[in-house]
Amino acid sequence: MQSNRVPTLRFATLLLAMLPALAQADIDIKPSLSSTIYAYGIKNQTVEADKGMAYEVLPELDLSFRGSWLTTSLNLQSQSLVFDDAQRDNENLFSYRWSGSGSFLNEALDLQAGARQSNRTASDSTARYQDEISATGDLAKVESQFASLSFSHDRFDWAMMDFGLNAVRTKSDQSISVFDDQTGEQVSLENTSLAGNFGLKTRDRNRKFFWGIEGNATKTERDVRESQYNRRAQGVIGVPFFWRVSMIATGSVESNSNVEGATSVFSQYRNHHSVGGGLEWKITDRSWWNITYNKVNNAKESKEYIGTSFELAPSRRTKLSGSLDKRFFGRTAQAKGTYSLKHLRMELSVSDTVGSLLGFNDGDMESSLFVCPPGVTPGLDSCFQPPTASYIPGQGERLYNMTNPASDLSEFLVVRRNVSYLLGYDFNRLKLSSRIGQRKDQLIERNAVREDKFVNVSANWQLNARNSLTLSADYSDLIYQVDGKDSFGEMTGIVQSVSLSLNREINKDLSANANLKRINVDYRSDSRDYQENRAWVGIEYKF
Repeated sequence: MQSNRVPTLRFATLLLAMLPALAQADIDIKPSLSSTIYAYGIKNQTVEADKGMAYEVLPELDLSFRGSWLTTSLNLQSQSLVFDDAQRDNENLFSYRWSGSGSFLNEALDLQAGARQSNRTASDSTARYQDEISATGDLAKVESQFASLSFSHDRFDWAMMDFGLNAVRTKSDQSISVFDDQTGEQVSLENTSLAGNFGLKTRDRNRKFFWGIEGNATKTERDVRESQYNRRAQGVIGVPFFWRVSMIATGSVESNSNVEGATSVFSQYRNHHSVGGGLEWKITDRSWWNITYNKVNNAKESKEYIGTSFELAPSRRTKLSGSLDKRFFGRTAQAKGTYSLKHLRMELSVSDTVGSLLGFNDGDMESSLFVCPPGVTPGLDSCFQPPTASYIPGQGERLYNMTNPASDLSEFLVVRRNVSYLLGYDFNRLKLSSRIGQRKDQLIERNAVREDKFVNVSANWQLNARNSLTLSADYSDLIYQVDGKDSFGEMTGIVQSVSLSLNREINKDLSANANLKRINVDYRSDSRDYQENRAWVGIEYKF
């Protein structure tokens, strides 16, 4: 029989090697307990009035670890809900969020991993206004895990190299899609996404001769429908022309797996090739802009188009980069911009991505506009604006999450076009946060489009040292189109909500809050109209 001593000795050796790092690390443990009483009145198309009260007990534990090369944090929540109405059953919901990162080789190699579990309604149309208090059916349990590796090498005088690997697994015990069946298909789903990228380019774009090549590949494995892969590569070469202008040549190639049922809208779905040339202007040592004339070649047709890309840094406070090109689904745009002052921050993001709706389920977007200390509920009243744009969150701190509109828990493949503008202001006693955006999902396996325009605004006023007032408003306009026509009228409409919160810090360990909220849902079909008034008071104790 084989002995277990060798693995045990190896494990012990590993622990001994980690002891110096553990001894120098900072560990924070922050438990808390909160209790809340809710009173609500809901008006929908049911005959019986939906009024009642709910009682919540929420123990929470925040753990954070920060060493010289390793950082990790864990949040655990166990939510117990007791209802006194006939429409809802008592609930016990568990959720967690874990993330960790390690840095090696003088921060050239970065490893990240994480996992989370949350509970929500399966349909995006109800998830945007119903939560664990107002939902009458069973909530879907959504789990996700991810791991990533990235390496960046900029030590060469002539070139920079980077590559990365990423894996994400998402699982839900319920699923539903309006494009399959309006009554929904309540089956569990599991999707896995694997991705890799590589880049190699000259270190300085201001050289007389410059070049660059980059590529990426993704594979989406689906539970019910067939898997899909996407491979893409592009390159650029530049030579001097006159003054600060260079002549450039560009090329790109993209291929996809043959997914059954791909619509005619994606006529170039399988293969997409383009070549082009143009001029690039070196505006300053840190800014450039080019325009290219390109030709798309595929088995069916050839088309010409104009493309552009740019990187602008007019000052230390302002950065803007982006491109306008073509991919297999048509025009594609990418942009990322930041503007930073002492008290005012702005971010602009434009992106086009391909994946499954379940893979896109993560409903939060991390924003660097505000940072939340460990052991607090994320919100304007408890988070702060970092002192610099390059601020790195400290031990247990995390970036403030701006909630995205939810997606259906289904595994349809979509091309997601996302535009988002964020603004954050923090001065004296006033904090402001706003987000204006548009998200458009174009289904690959259906001739259907789902478009969402949304606005989120929050303001917090610090009344005095112990009291603060927060006002929030959300607006969302949802449209469904099938075969170029507005469809699913009962799912198309406007969702509005406004809330007011008063928070009081009784002492350093004990705090209380009082809240009011109004939700109004106005769909084209009266059968789905929804109104809710909610009031609640809560208390939280930090041990």
